[in-house]
Amino acid sequence: MKLQHIAVIFVIIIVPLTLVLSTYISTGIKTIRYTSKYDSYLIDATYDALKAYQLNSFNNNISSLSNSKIRDIEASINVYFNTLASDFKAAGYTYDQMVGYTPALLFSLYDGYYVYTRNFDVEKSATAGNRSELEIKMAEESQLYNYGLKPFVYYSCRYVTPDGKYDFVVNYTLDNKISVIGKVNGNNNVTKSGPLVFWDAESEDGEGDEDRKTVKTLAEEGERLSDTLLIVNNDGNNSNEATAGEYEYIVYNNQKVYLNYDWHNPGNVENVKYNPEDVSEANREKKNYLFFKYSSDYTKDYVSSPGDIDYLIGNLKKYGEDYHLYSYSARDYFNDGKEFTTWCKDNLGEITQYDAVDSEGNPLVSREFDSYYCKFVTDIGEEKIFDINQNNNPLLPGSAFNEHRISVIRYSIESNLSSAMASYITKENKGYVFAMPVFSEDDWHKIENNVCISSFLQGMPVGNRIYDKYYVLSNNSNKDAIDLESIYTVAKVTDQTGDTPYVSIEYHMPGCHDLLHKIMNTGYTVEILGFYQTSDFKRRNISISGEDINALSQLNNMEGTNFNYYYYHTYINAETPKGACYECIVNATNAYSAAEMIKGIYYDYEEGEYKSITQNYGGSVNYENYLAQFKVGLYRIRNDAYMLNGYFGK
Repeated sequence: MKLQHIAVIFVIIIVPLTLVLSTYISTGIKTIRYTSKYDSYLIDATYDALKAYQLNSFNNNISSLSNSKIRDIEASINVYFNTLASDFKAAGYTYDQMVGYTPALLFSLYDGYYVYTRNFDVEKSATAGNRSELEIKMAEESQLYNYGLKPFVYYSCRYVTPDGKYDFVVNYTLDNKISVIGKVNGNNNVTKSGPLVFWDAESEDGEGDEDRKTVKTLAEEGERLSDTLLIVNNDGNNSNEATAGEYEYIVYNNQKVYLNYDWHNPGNVENVKYNPEDVSEANREKKNYLFFKYSSDYTKDYVSSPGDIDYLIGNLKKYGEDYHLYSYSARDYFNDGKEFTTWCKDNLGEITQYDAVDSEGNPLVSREFDSYYCKFVTDIGEEKIFDINQNNNPLLPGSAFNEHRISVIRYSIESNLSSAMASYITKENKGYVFAMPVFSEDDWHKIENNVCISSFLQGMPVGNRIYDKYYVLSNNSNKDAIDLESIYTVAKVTDQTGDTPYVSIEYHMPGCHDLLHKIMNTGYTVEILGFYQTSDFKRRNISISGEDINALSQLNNMEGTNFNYYYYHTYINAETPKGACYECIVNATNAYSAAEMIKGIYYDYEEGEYKSITQNYGGSVNYENYLAQFKVGLYRIRNDAYMLNGYFGK
């Protein structure tokens, strides 16, 4: 072949092929680079949305009503799209376009979830019939749809038995509380709600003795709880210097109510002390300023209802020389739980997953062996869901109740979210078929056990492909869902092993190895000051300026232009500096899980066997007392937590 022929072949075939490959590789590199950049944008927006929700709900000491939750979620959505639009602005996308590429946002909460997506406006569609065909088409493109939160969906499942005696719905939560609505054992219109608990007749429900405490005896004794509040006007002190005070509180009518004793400033307490045994007029007048709620303008909103005041006075108990406010929420939770669990065992004890049906009445698990199917993620077989016993403890992962609860949550979210995303069409992405992505097991674990925000970004052209990603971010610092691991123990430890006793106050994970060692060692004296949610240990802040400070000045006769204040949670009897335990908070591996504590055993990976926790410390009585205190703290926190699901009587 002549050289001229080879040159022609090279020009005609090789050069174009090289150019095509070069363009393809370049486009692929750009696609990978932009995909990575878009991933970071999606993560940033989701993180900002969660942070906004955390800050709003965390600093909201005013109300626990459902409308405040909706307000916090809507503010979080606004932050999400603002961040997303800001990041994508350099790529040429507008705010409205980013909304169009977001088929849904999922806010999974304690007892259900909200889906933010594009909704059909029924009211506007009713008037469309009077318009021209062009007007109707335009309306269908824009006016007949709006973006917003769909109605709240509970984590619910319906159960129907073949004999017709049962046709009821159970609303589940992220923990052991449920609601039962419907026909139960032939009785129509049954409505029951409460926590499912397993209790040991001796160690938990027994009377105990001087050395050995039980959950029942500790719950009946009550708990002293304290919180640090920033009081702006300090009861008439006309100054913009906010005062942080430590106040005892209980949760009453789903809201914190404080005793007006500031233990940070003992001198002020003497002026407001109330003695229930004193019948003098001067003492009775103190009742009007004895209890307060924390107001939105950072002042004290005193309780004025005589009935409420009398109830709160009933929670005062003498400790030392003074009367203190005691919470009996753990007692109420424990007693309600026992009553409700007994009812469930007696009436729902035979219910299994084979009785579960969908909204159309079709079985979710087949009873036929030849054509067997199970639409739940975990097949628990013939296990009885509501027959609570030692092997089916609702507090522990792996129990039949918990496995089924998780399956119901996943099935409900998959059904509703996939439907919402499949029907999503906008002008920015016509021709693209939206669909719910396949979540990883790690992401499902987050959703099934925590308050989470799940974001979706689909249909965006990126290089030679279409961008389709999601991100799930869990909110581990919230006031709604109280996981077993979302509680800290505040302990005052006196070290008597040296020549001079040393006192320290720290907060720990409940299963801290170092704390348990000291609890069961005679060389240490350990006083448990309380159990609080992990969110209570976050730094709180108030920053007021501009119009807010002007409005606040008019209310409280304040002077000044602005102030910023940061403060932490403090504890009753905290005479010495305190902080996080290095052994468990900083190094989380030096702690047993809460589930291991409740079981009393842990798995030793080095030796490949299960071991008793107490055998490591040479004693068990102190450990059992501590475990009882932990359960009391857990029950009280869960009883006081904000719950939409507690809308029925016992």
